[in-house]
Amino acid sequence: MERNGSAICPGSIVLSLRGRDGKRRFVITGIPEDGKEVGYVLIADGRLHRLDKPKRKNLRHLRVLVTGTEETARLLREGRITDSELAALLEQVAPDKHTSQPEGGDYSGKR
Repeated sequence: MERNGSAICPGSIVLSLRGRDGKRRFVITGIPEDGKEVGYVLIADGRLHRLDKPKRKNLRHLRVLVTGTEETARLLREGRITDSELAALLEQVAPDKHTSQPEGGDYSGKR
């Protein structure tokens, strides 16, 4: 599957553009298998949406940051990656402001 010239495949790192999880990074964990789900993928980040219950997300609301590798796709298919490993991968490859800062944001107190 392809969108805006970028491959959409399991293992790809994407940025959510819309919704409650907007501006967060996720990994595409799969593509829904029933034919009615065209235009949707399953995403997880190991924290907000875990691997055992990925979120269904519309492709129009995602931007591909890093195209997935065959190795990552294979690990996801075989279930050989944990939520903590997935979160660490996302932090290493594409740091996310929602997970790298302490709770409460980056307010410095200055105006």
